[in-house]
Amino acid sequence: MHIETDDDNHFSAPPATQCQHVRSVSVTRLSEPPGTVGPILLTGVREVLRLLIVPTWHDGVMDAANEVYMQDEQVAFGFVPGPSHSDLFRIARFAETLGYAMTIRKRGYTLEKVQHQLREDGPSAFLRLTQLQEDVSPKASAPQAMQYVAERLGRLAPQVELIITDPYLFTRSARNDIDAYSQSVASLIAPLLANGAELIAIVDEDVSHADVRHAVLTQLTAARGDTEIRVVGSKDFHDRFWIADRCRGVIMGTSLYKIGRKIFFMDALSNSDIAAILEEAETALAL
Repeated sequence: MHIETDDDNHFSAPPATQCQHVRSVSVTRLSEPPGTVGPILLTGVREVLRLLIVPTWHDGVMDAANEVYMQDEQVAFGFVPGPSHSDLFRIARFAETLGYAMTIRKRGYTLEKVQHQLREDGPSAFLRLTQLQEDVSPKASAPQAMQYVAERLGRLAPQVELIITDPYLFTRSARNDIDAYSQSVASLIAPLLANGAELIAIVDEDVSHADVRHAVLTQLTAARGDTEIRVVGSKDFHDRFWIADRCRGVIMGTSLYKIGRKIFFMDALSNSDIAAILEEAETALAL
């Protein structure tokens, strides 16, 4: 499993008309200030700079609303509103006379953006620093959580084939609410499939329930009469993989029956992951 993030980390300053929200700035000391600058003036300038800039990447605190700010271990400093594009570069020119250089870098991730990207794509992106691919389920009711899963799986868009490896797809735990469970499974899977697409489910028959299996397959057939459904038993899979057209896939951190009962993750699969899973799946399908 791999999470990839956007590798476009280069930033070039946009035109003045688009720079009203430039907030991410770091200052690096280049040399001792000219001897003509007195200690009192220098101290004052340092404080002004501290108000206007944020620290380096490792020490930095990002912007809040329209402010440019920084903080140390005790207090935070900032201007409200943040300086304009023209004022920011006037400050930069003045800083150069003191032996400092101002650099502009791409904004980092806010907490909200991290949460959004985890939900949209998955954790793999942040681990590899290469296009975002992971999701974390919200703490929500079962219908809301199922809707979230449906939206994420919808991006797989299987045109020819959908392979699901889920040992507990026909879980015994659902035997007391078969109708509700079978309807929810069918309403999740059926809309994903293009006309004529094949559905292959690889399950653990020892933990499956015959009545649950029958109900789920009946609902799926009723919803998609043009879909060929194939169920294969195997004990080689513990994780839940959904692979579309043998080239796009996700791993799901829970079986469908437990959606809405706990927080779980979904993560996009890399090409190498998909190849390895398909190799195992072929063994099961050949039996």
